Amino acid sequence: MNTGTYQSFKYLLATLVATFVCVELLMPVFSAEAAFSQEINYQGKLTTASGVAVPDILYNMNFWLIGSSTAATSSAVWAEHVLVGIEYRF
Repeated sequence: MNTGTYQSFKYLLATLVATFVCVELLMPVFSAEAAFSQEINYQGKLTTASGVAVPDILYNMNFWLIGSSTAATSSAVWAEHVLVGIEYRF
């Protein structure tokens, strides 16, 4: 290898190393981690069978998670009964 080729190789290698170091030092590493939420948020509109908004009173509601669309609510993997107040209409 002659001197000119060796100098070009050294310059190329130094440039590559300097570029790598600058990229690593100047660009922070971003890491995203999502926490698992135990809650399911659901928003809906409570209406009568004719599609009219229900009055602003308290309603007893039952929620179930079932294994399939044909399963009975008695075989639910999770169930909860809540008293829901209807307010703050938009």
